[in-house]
Amino acid sequence: MRSVITAGLSLAVCFFVAVQPAAAGREGLRPRTKSISAKSRIVGSIPLENLTSAGLNHQSYVFELDSSGKGVAPQLVKVSYRFYLRDPQLPASFLDYTKLHRFVLTRDETCDETWDALTTRYLFDRNGNFRGGQNAIVYSSNAPVPEIDRQAVLPCYVAGPKDYKSTEKSVAAKQPAAKVTAAK
Repeated sequence: MRSVITAGLSLAVCFFVAVQPAAAGREGLRPRTKSISAKSRIVGSIPLENLTSAGLNHQSYVFELDSSGKGVAPQLVKVSYRFYLRDPQLPASFLDYTKLHRFVLTRDETCDETWDALTTRYLFDRNGNFRGGQNAIVYSSNAPVPEIDRQAVLPCYVAGPKDYKSTEKSVAAKQPAAKVTAAK
């Protein structure tokens, strides 16, 4: 009987030791995500192939974070707008470079992407053979085409319908950042 109790206690201790790190990881050992309230222009969007009604949809945009008054060149970033089918999507009227939109954006390093990977759609034939690539970005009205190193990494931020705060007409739209620094 004593060996059964000892075996049961050993099993309980092993279970506790195995489960404890997993529980701790869910409860705060992850790095904190940084949210910012940012004014930005939408440089362009990457068209969605399909919408799903069963889960979260991800629409990618290239935003130019406004840095007016800070003495810093504007920075291009990827924004993954995440929404359910029942949620509002960003209206087509947002795709005007002369408008400044304010969003609360949350940094998400897991979706950082190079300019090339974000803006290129790869084409394949019916047999799966590579046939080439084409530009996948749809530029906003009035947006100049940025000159960016194709391997530059755009830092990714996440936003959803509740993160939109306001829109204002810009007095003078600037040229988008010509260079994007790699994400750290």
